[in-house]
Amino acid sequence: MPRCKYCKQPTASWFARAHPECESTHKKGLEEIRLRLQRALFESHQLEDLQIAETRAQQSFVSTEEISEIVAELFPKALNKALEDHVLTEAEILVLHKATQLLTEKAYERITPAINTLKKATILAYLQEGRLPNVSIQGSIPFILQKGEQPVWVEENVPLYEYKTERSYTSSGFGISVRIAKGVYLRPSQHQVRQVVTREFIKQTDRGLCTRQNLHRA
Repeated sequence: MPRCKYCKQPTASWFARAHPECESTHKKGLEEIRLRLQRALFESHQLEDLQIAETRAQQSFVSTEEISEIVAELFPKALNKALEDHVLTEAEILVLHKATQLLTEKAYERITPAINTLKKATILAYLQEGRLPNVSIQGSIPFILQKGEQPVWVEENVPLYEYKTERSYTSSGFGISVRIAKGVYLRPSQHQVRQVVTREFIKQTDRGLCTRQNLHRA
């Protein structure tokens, strides 16, 4: 006999993919989880609502992928709403960052622009309160931080542009011929070479890490 896709127990029919009661539990669970996540992200901004949603998912056979899709759908809208007053509260910061932990890797990548906006808004909120945010940098840092120095803003994969000039060279000469003997002439002349700028432009030469520290900028 086939097994229920939710509880993994045998079904009553060869053609049944799930028990009716399991199907109903899953459907109601999805609805409750969506409402709870909406409440957490748009209204209460309480971590408890996220925890309740996770618990309800376990009880109603809701997969991590399904929760992730709901969060990925709600997150950008919730962030935009939180930023309507141009500043994030501590409660908004905590619940929005916690919500990103419910995302699968694929969903995380899909809404990366919104998550990056959250990170920057969090940094600005901390700085406005006179607090130094704890910014993490993946991989090695291409410079040495001084004692007491820490990054407060990080931009990765930033293009580096340099001013370039293309030059060419032209030459010219002049002089007169002087007869010094029959059939023999001497032509003293001057030869000049000049450098001419033919094109000026800005070119991307590299990509790297741009940070702002509490003491210096790199």
